[in-house]
Amino acid sequence: MGYNKGDIITVQIFNITEIGAFVRLEGRTSGMIHFSEVPCKYGQVADYLQEGQQIKVMVLGEGKPDKYGNTRYNLSKKKADEQAIKEQVAKDVKNLGGEEKTIREIWKVFTQINKLLLQYMKQPIVLIPDSAKLYKKDKKLVVQANTESKFNLFKKSFAQKFNTALIPITKNSWSFYANVDQISPRIMKEFEEECECLYMNFFPQPFLEGKIWGFKKDKEEEIKKQLEECFPNIVISTPRRGEIDFRQSYSSHSQARDFHAALYDIILEIKTGCTIENEETGELTEYPPIDLEYRIEALEELDKFYIERNVFGMQEHESVVVGTLREEVFSCNGIEVGKLKNVNYPSLTFIVDEKNLSNVESLIDEGKLTKVATDLSGDSEKVNRLQESFDYITENYEQLRNPMLASYLFDASKATPIDQDKITSRIETIEKNRLNKHLNEWQVEAIAKAVEAKDLAVIQGPPGTGKSTAIAELIWQLALAHPQDRTLLTSEANLAVDNALDRLKFSEHNVVKPIRIGAGDRFSSEGLPYALTEMMKWAGIDFSQNRVLSEDNEAIEESEEYKLFNNKNVVLERWLNNILKRCHLKDPTVYDMWRTYILNLPQDKRELLFNLYRQHCNVIGATCSSITEKNYQAIEAGKDKIESRFMKRYKSVFKDAEHISFDVVVQDEASKATPSELSMPLVYGKKSVIIGDHRQLPPNLDREDILYKLHYQGLQATDIEEKEQIIELENFVRHNFDQLEKSHFERLFVQANDSIKGTFKKQYRMHPDINDVIKQFYIKDGGLECGFIDEDYESEGTPFSRFHGINIEGLIAPENHVIWIDTNSPEIAEGTSRVNMGEVDAINWVLSQLASSASFKQYNDKFTSEEDKEIGLITFYGAQLKHLKRLQANFSGKLTLKPSSVDRFQGMERNIVIVSLVRSNCIAENDKQAPDFRIYKGLGYRRQSDLGFAKSPNRLNVALSRAKRLLIIVGNSSHYSAYKNKDGDAIYKNVYDTIKENPCGRIIKWEHQLMKKRPRPISKNRSANLNTRDINPETDGHLRVIETWLNPMANRSNPKIAVLELSTKAVKCLIGKDQDVIRNASVEAFDFRNFIRNAYKTETGKGLDSQNEMDMRFFNKNVMPTILQWKRIMLSEHVDVVYTVATAAYRTAKNRDEIVAFIKSRAGINVRILSKKEESVSTMFAYLFSSRYKQQMLTSPHVVMIDQGGGSTEVSVFKNNDLINSYSINLGTTALRNILFLDSDRDTPVSEALKKSDQKIKERLVVFYKNMGEAMQSDSESFCISVGTAITHATGGKNNAAQHDRVMTRDKILECIDTCNEAILNQFDTVGDLNDFDFEASKGNKKIDDQITMRLGLPMFLSLMDKFNIKDIHVSGTGLWYGIYLQHLYNIADK
Repeated sequence: MGYNKGDIITVQIFNITEIGAFVRLEGRTSGMIHFSEVPCKYGQVADYLQEGQQIKVMVLGEGKPDKYGNTRYNLSKKKADEQAIKEQVAKDVKNLGGEEKTIREIWKVFTQINKLLLQYMKQPIVLIPDSAKLYKKDKKLVVQANTESKFNLFKKSFAQKFNTALIPITKNSWSFYANVDQISPRIMKEFEEECECLYMNFFPQPFLEGKIWGFKKDKEEEIKKQLEECFPNIVISTPRRGEIDFRQSYSSHSQARDFHAALYDIILEIKTGCTIENEETGELTEYPPIDLEYRIEALEELDKFYIERNVFGMQEHESVVVGTLREEVFSCNGIEVGKLKNVNYPSLTFIVDEKNLSNVESLIDEGKLTKVATDLSGDSEKVNRLQESFDYITENYEQLRNPMLASYLFDASKATPIDQDKITSRIETIEKNRLNKHLNEWQVEAIAKAVEAKDLAVIQGPPGTGKSTAIAELIWQLALAHPQDRTLLTSEANLAVDNALDRLKFSEHNVVKPIRIGAGDRFSSEGLPYALTEMMKWAGIDFSQNRVLSEDNEAIEESEEYKLFNNKNVVLERWLNNILKRCHLKDPTVYDMWRTYILNLPQDKRELLFNLYRQHCNVIGATCSSITEKNYQAIEAGKDKIESRFMKRYKSVFKDAEHISFDVVVQDEASKATPSELSMPLVYGKKSVIIGDHRQLPPNLDREDILYKLHYQGLQATDIEEKEQIIELENFVRHNFDQLEKSHFERLFVQANDSIKGTFKKQYRMHPDINDVIKQFYIKDGGLECGFIDEDYESEGTPFSRFHGINIEGLIAPENHVIWIDTNSPEIAEGTSRVNMGEVDAINWVLSQLASSASFKQYNDKFTSEEDKEIGLITFYGAQLKHLKRLQANFSGKLTLKPSSVDRFQGMERNIVIVSLVRSNCIAENDKQAPDFRIYKGLGYRRQSDLGFAKSPNRLNVALSRAKRLLIIVGNSSHYSAYKNKDGDAIYKNVYDTIKENPCGRIIKWEHQLMKKRPRPISKNRSANLNTRDINPETDGHLRVIETWLNPMANRSNPKIAVLELSTKAVKCLIGKDQDVIRNASVEAFDFRNFIRNAYKTETGKGLDSQNEMDMRFFNKNVMPTILQWKRIMLSEHVDVVYTVATAAYRTAKNRDEIVAFIKSRAGINVRILSKKEESVSTMFAYLFSSRYKQQMLTSPHVVMIDQGGGSTEVSVFKNNDLINSYSINLGTTALRNILFLDSDRDTPVSEALKKSDQKIKERLVVFYKNMGEAMQSDSESFCISVGTAITHATGGKNNAAQHDRVMTRDKILECIDTCNEAILNQFDTVGDLNDFDFEASKGNKKIDDQITMRLGLPMFLSLMDKFNIKDIHVSGTGLWYGIYLQHLYNIADK
């Protein structure tokens, strides 16, 4: 039977010769596989095939008949294998699913985004025609960009969303009206996101506004200060001299009413003067009156919102965007305007060609210079190349040099694995033929795998692991293994390519023959010895007719790098020197003649040498994005010649090449490439060696820049389909940016078989302590070791020395190499960026300590290199970087600083590095805002939980791995330690704990000065603390009605009475069972069983807001039902009259009149709000008439009563039975619990938090003792009575009867404190554990709840006992309600 060309058939080999293999076919026909179609070299067929082996081959056609005249076919194993691969790839592509499919979709998104970004950059820049100035002499055109053109698009979008218009306030600020209670949260969120990406500051909370004027000039700052003290979030401006404008934001209409009233009150206080009590110290401050006029805008149905343009941020961004167009040629109406030379947005400077000066002048004179545009040929080329590589791999994979790339680029598990024996054998070969004798075992193994790999090898190179050295070794080993193979060494960074080539200069052999090709202005000095043009100049070859090479040479010679280059270092000179080194001539005379000849090679021999070098070139160095065969601009213009500049350079090396093709592509810095960028060079190679580190920075994508450009594209789009596509892409970027940013190298590394991937596991940069901080990032990759751990690195002057010797008390000792400065300051939003002024101040303190330190000077003087002296300042945020740069001026001539973003610092290292983390668990509106713990419990600022850029473990790894000798981290450990990434790893907590647990690590607590500041109370009669407002019986008569007759017909001379006590925590009721028994009983016969009594917990105090206004909805829901219930009980018990009293929460409430009126209207009950003095006297009275110690108390010259409540503690002093002083300490058990639960960080040990509570008591008592003066002094022993949960529970009695009249000594109180302390510490380690425990749900744990109350409240008693000469405390189980009852029973109330 016959065979057709292209048929794939199965054959059996019957004979093998040096020229090929022979097979039998049907009948008498046979076939021959030539050695080139195996493929192999002549004489090596038997190494690849065996007689009797069955294989698949492709029929190439009929060849010469055999010696018998029978038909013989030419066959190819190589083409059959290629066909099989193509079929397999087609199958793989068809069956793509899961993550592989997602990667293709992400790649497609990248391609679409790149096209749209290019379209944005190609858009005309709108100009202000009248601003244009042409300087003919200098050939310069200076013109202003029109910044309003884009804003007009924004206004149009705004009107569509809110169906209203923006109202101008200033040139860069606007307002609009909407109903805050009705506006859609979705629309609000979308608008916030839109504003953020367009550099518009939108304030999502509406605001009240007002104006102050008519004050003396010298009072302006005092007025501002007092406003800011009371309203930390207020925004103040001075539009004109003698005027102050202010804005106060709110979140709801009800809050608007509160703030509106509060603003009136505080401005009135400023005008009339006031007295303020310091909540920390109790000291009073007098504020004198300030003569002024003011107006606060009335509340309206619609709320006023505020938008302002972030002018600086927008100009900075546009400067960067337009700055990327420098050196591009711009045109207007078909007239070439010139080359963009300088951008100081909105000012643009163009260099105008002399021949175009008159045309440009005409454009200006006629007012036609309205916009300019450029075609961006270079960027268009790159986008087209990205599209080309995408098309190759997704649709035309059969045209790839290795079709398998279309499979393994999406799923590296499809790449061919390597037999372990081959790897072992290659390692042995490398050990015998090293270029670098200092390679470690991990580098050797990774290189061996890369050499033996068939189609893919992946190498991970963590920081400081000697990646450039290893790449040079890899190139060397590839050339040794296959000298004729062509290798492409590439990276997106020119310097990475040049550094790797530079390492090859240490070879004494000429096996590797590299040539560097690329644009002339992109070479570094390390790459110039390999530049094609430099070699040709050395050989004396004229390339003036080659336009591309001539332009490259011109650019090289004009570059700064060329000034550093010595043409004696050209690689061909080194080649000749290597020949000399290998010379074995023994006769000195002959050797000298040979040496002279080599070093003075004639012109013709130089040219011969160059041509031989070029002919055998086996390594090309080039950047990824430059590599392409086609000139897309020429294609679009319909030109015949469409070769790219790279292709022309490539052909200058490989003269007969029709296409770009390499046997191996070695790609460095691959982890920073997107999938499409990664693929660009790989499509030209048969084998790919991809090198990177997915634990370092991912692709360099600017989320905000992409959103900015996409959004404006969307605003301009008129086609609905195009607009929808842009919105879809915008949403993808906004919500899936982590997928876009994820390194494709990581996917390949994770998927690849272990036999084709390697990791460099030893780093030679960082001190071991710093290595310990970052090694967590490499655990899944096998770990990261310090390569010089066995060397002497702690001594000064050794090869691996990481010694610094800096010794500054309170900051650093010579043994410290890792320090965390733990801050608690808030972050501040600056557009889309963030700053943290507390961290800036902390870093300034560190630098000032170093600058003034003799030990640091001694350390610094050891170095001669400026780079070694530089202190790296790294941060994640551009706004923070600006503040860090400003620190340079503070230390000019003292310190050398290198402030940088983390993205720019990759690839660099410094001896000392300080890292500012920026993000915090709270956020301030501006850098002057003080914490307000009354409004924002716990932190004093609005809470926030985002980490932003810092979420990326890659960025953290890069930031922390730049330091060689000393790493200082500045950041909020509480915020960062709470974060876990998607894999559940607490990366920041691991860093913090590593430093904390290292004996040589150091944690420094840093408190920003602003954090110590506290806002003043909003009024002398209002405070967030309970019990700071009192009753004046003379003026508050309407709050003094105490009795309510439930039975109007009752006998008024002997009615049945009850007491209703409205306290801060509960509503209590006390009813006597038999009043005659109670009235006639002696003190000794006082019996709690004679009373019907109970208390229902209402937590009334929680209804007070930050301004001490009672939320009447809360009161109606939580308190009023209990009052009504008690009224029903009293009626059922036939009570005639009820005496209702209210204490601290009611006394403090700003709207206490409303509360009293509300109770009267709903329950028909009058309420007397007691003064502090009345409360103290009534409580004392209850004990006097119920205690068996009555006589002892009456005869004691000095009696102290301590009433410890939730919000405060009342201390009353009686001398000879007269009340001489009563003082309120604004600290009760509830307040102390807040300090314990809310004011401490979650990771604070409970033991430390308890000490903080004790310290707070001491601070408050110092002020108390000062104010009590002589009242607390007693020569004799004081008799003390006490009421309150802590002291009554400390008695151990189960109820009031069992607790009443118990005597507590100092020792008993101490013992109780110790018991409670032990119980608390046994159950809770940190404040976070305490906060997470649900006391309400855990009814069985009331004991621990009581123990916490006792542990917090009892230390106050110890101090009071010492100061007042108190030996014992007599515990009262009666309290206020018994006092009121007994006073009215005995008819001695108000006496």
